[in-house]
Formats: sequence, C-alpha cells, structure tokens
Amino acid sequence: AADSDDDSSEDSSASDKSAASSKSSSSKSSSSSSGSSSGSETGHPRVRPSLVQDLDLPVGQAKVKKLAYPNEGAARTVYVSSSHPEEMIVRDEELDLPEDGAGKLGLQFQEQDEECDKVFYVYFSKTEGGKPFDCIELRVAFDE
Repeated sequence: AADSDDDSSEDSSASDKSAASSKSSSSKSSSSSSGSSSGSETGHPRVRPSLVQDLDLPVGQAKVKKLAYPNEGAARTVYVSSSHPEEMIVRDEELDLPEDGAGKLGLQFQEQDEECDKVFYVYFSKTEGGKPFDCIELRVAFDE
C-alpha cells in the first residue's frame, strides 16, 4: 500500500512547527485575512489552536496537502472538519490515530485566482459534528 500519491501534495508534520513561535501574532494575523473571506472568519477559531503552521501554495491551482496529527495515548478515532469547507476540503472526515503515533490528514485547497493570505482552521472532535476539542491553525500564502 504505497502512500506516495504525492505529486501535488507534501507531507508536513504539524508538530514540526510550534505554536509558541507565533502566539504573539496569532490574533493579528487571524483578523488581517477576514476581509478576503466574506466575513466567514467570524467565530473562528472555536477552540484555541494547539498547533500553528505556515503553508505556501501556488495561485491558480488546487493543491492537496498532507499533515501529520500527533496522538499521545491510546489508539482512537477523531472527526475532522474545516473552518472553510468551500475552500479547504477535508479529504477524510474520520481520522484513525494509532497509539502514541500520528494520523495522516489530507486537505484539498481550492484554486485561488489571485495572490492572497488566508487563515484556515482544522477542527478535531470526539463525535461527528461534535464540539471540537482541538484545532490546527493554517496560515496559507497563495503566491505566484
């Protein structure tokens, strides 16, 4: 079972970047992108992000990104949702996390017509459609 359909995706470990390095600018960056998302930023994040990650994506192309979501403790299944499901699609809304390992999370970013910076949140809950217990903040720069 090859896990290498990576021609348009990149593996990124969410734990590679620490939230500490960007806590001071977190609220400023989040509000700066609200103008380009038609007011859909309101209410996000619903829980404080445990991880923050910066991504660079090309303008004019849809892209798939793979992130590793770490799990400390027993194996479990979590449910994944997007703050902006029309722009960042969660490829599998059920994520199996191995004991003391990491689950692979696939995200598809829709094509952007022009250069812009956007902030997205990936939410994790214990039940489908349930209240999130964790989230990852993704700061995405769409560039030429």
